[in-house]
Amino acid sequence: MLAKVPARRGDGGSSFGALAEYIMRDEIDQDTGEIQREITGFEMGDAEQEHIRELSLKQDGGRASIETNCLSLRTAGAEMKAVADMNGRVKDPVYHAVLSWRAGEQPSNEQMFEAGREAMKAISMEGHQYVFAAHRDTDNHHLHMMVNRVHPETEKAIYPDRDFYKLDRCMRALELKQGWQHDKGPYAVFERNGKQVIDWASKAVNSQEKQPTKARDMEQVGGQESLFSYARGEPRKAIAALLKDPRTTWQELHGGLAKHGLELREKGQGLAIHDKAHPEQTPIKASDMHEALGKGKLVKRLGEYQPPILAIQVETPAQTYIKHREPARDQHQRDQASEERAQARRLLRGQYDEWKAGHSKTRLQDKAAERVAVGQRQKDLTEHHKVRREQIRKSGLAVSVKKALYSVAAMEATQDREKLRAQLNAQRQAERASKPQNFKEWTADLAQEGDQAAISQLRGWAYADRRKAKEMETADQERSKQDGIEGPDKRAEPLSPRRVALLDTLQYQVDRKTGDVHYHVQERHVFTDSGQRITFSATGAADREALAAGLLLARQKFGQQIMLTGSDQFKDDAINIMVERRMDVRLGDPVLEARRMALEAARDLVKPRQERTQDIARDVQELSKEQSRGGCEL
Repeated sequence: MLAKVPARRGDGGSSFGALAEYIMRDEIDQDTGEIQREITGFEMGDAEQEHIRELSLKQDGGRASIETNCLSLRTAGAEMKAVADMNGRVKDPVYHAVLSWRAGEQPSNEQMFEAGREAMKAISMEGHQYVFAAHRDTDNHHLHMMVNRVHPETEKAIYPDRDFYKLDRCMRALELKQGWQHDKGPYAVFERNGKQVIDWASKAVNSQEKQPTKARDMEQVGGQESLFSYARGEPRKAIAALLKDPRTTWQELHGGLAKHGLELREKGQGLAIHDKAHPEQTPIKASDMHEALGKGKLVKRLGEYQPPILAIQVETPAQTYIKHREPARDQHQRDQASEERAQARRLLRGQYDEWKAGHSKTRLQDKAAERVAVGQRQKDLTEHHKVRREQIRKSGLAVSVKKALYSVAAMEATQDREKLRAQLNAQRQAERASKPQNFKEWTADLAQEGDQAAISQLRGWAYADRRKAKEMETADQERSKQDGIEGPDKRAEPLSPRRVALLDTLQYQVDRKTGDVHYHVQERHVFTDSGQRITFSATGAADREALAAGLLLARQKFGQQIMLTGSDQFKDDAINIMVERRMDVRLGDPVLEARRMALEAARDLVKPRQERTQDIARDVQELSKEQSRGGCEL
């Protein structure tokens, strides 16, 4: 099964009524697009939802069947528009997707409608108004989904992020549930430990698949490097090199681990890796660090286990495990992010090709219509002057007068033809000037609308061009000296432009060349999201509300761990705001983090505001009494 989300109209002019008319057709002429036959039997008035479903399932004899949760199929478009109008901020409330089965597969109506409902769950649109139309007029049976982005009760609009990937994963799940063949897409079905699981098609088996739950939670939730990840890094490479030598002994193995602050000990029936500097740290299985460190394999190769000698135990390690160190970004996550960007850009190019094909088709139709119109105007002009000459001939005037009138008529005909020719030339020049946008121009416009794939594509083009990449590198170096917030990923993409709830007046503008997102407050630039960092202008750094908004954006973008750059004043202001607003953020600089934690501790020791206000009021009252008695001066 495959899922496709047609490109949204750029002008926001989608219509529930027009889409409903299209998807509820029975058959259309492939050349003209004219609807041949309309589906009949669906004028159900105010029937209940389940009744609508039952009736729709009886239409197996036709090529299309309909299901909706609206009151009536006849009024579905109007109902959806009425709900959408309750949210005045929504520009395009129409969501359209198509689910397609492989040629030869013949799902029932209920299976197709079930697929539509599961797809709505996958993109968080469960409970929204919808119309499903199951079509069987091609080799690939398919389901059109028309969904209202606005929820009928909450009135909130859903613009599903990464819906292409969520729908593709849903397709794999439906293939397993309904028994269809697996189509190719970003996700695939794998056999693991006797079970079928859905994962990225490009995912290779790596250590993260067997990463212990506690280690994973420690890194993803706590932002700390686990002993598991530390041991799987440089220490694992060193041990792998030792194990390649058949002459390696137990003590050499212990020595290689000791250089990295680790020790191999017996635990139960197996072996475990311990952190020498922190004995209380929970150890990990030796085989989790390297498959060749299993006790059975080592005993078979090196003989019975030998503990490390004293010289190795007291050796000062060259490197140690520090759990507060930020975990290194997993290579698989990098590969996964790269694959996501590649898939999004391929989809973006497909959307452009589809848009351009439609634009070209419209232009061809317009040109054909124009040729017919021009031919008719020339024909009318010729006929008009022919009638004019005939009128002169029959006028009964003197020959000399007729001769003069013929000359005038000829001049008028010439002038009319020249005027027509000039109009046609002007139309052709205007047509040449209205050529469709190229891919870069189209992508830049889409990026300005906040499309994440388009912004990513702009960044990709910028990095691909060496000269531009050098300019961006220089700009990044300059930004690193300015007031700003950095994240751990040096190749992060700017987030889709968004409003931060803290600052309602925040506006944005996307740089059409680099993809950077510039944020403004009342036409004053306050900060820029350039991917790996958020850089503040002098105005933004001095505006506490703008600084707080930038910190919230950084928390969402980079996670819990951030770095502050720039002046000491900016860092102090940022830390104070983080503490005052109780932001769940940690600083990568140990000195600044210690300052933040000290301010947090001081804040928690201070009396609540209400108590402080009462104390002040009480003091003022006592002073007033003293003054009235003449015993004190204010």
